[in-house]
Amino acid sequence: METEESDDLADDDDVTDHRARATTMLDQIARQTKQALVEAGIDTPVFLIVPTSGSAIVTFGTIADPPDDQWSRVSDVVASVVRDLIGLDRVQCREVQCATTQDQECCDAAR
Repeated sequence: METEESDDLADDDDVTDHRARATTMLDQIARQTKQALVEAGIDTPVFLIVPTSGSAIVTFGTIADPPDDQWSRVSDVVASVVRDLIGLDRVQCREVQCATTQDQECCDAAR
């Protein structure tokens, strides 16, 4: 999922400025996100990425595959922390597709 300022409010300079702020505050964003998740009773580790291009300010995800209702709560927590720390008026979350190698079989297995 991505967290970004609404498309109609963002221009390239704003996104670049917000992304630079997110980069310098990434550890603080991670700490506050973890604390907010704990306080919400959510035991789902989250990773945060500040992309170098596109319109997203912060992209976040998890290796786990939590149920949709739990992921919605995680998204709300992350969006709130990012909005408050970066100083955004509003944020928008969008789904993105991803995959992990965690449960993939290796193709080089002996035959």
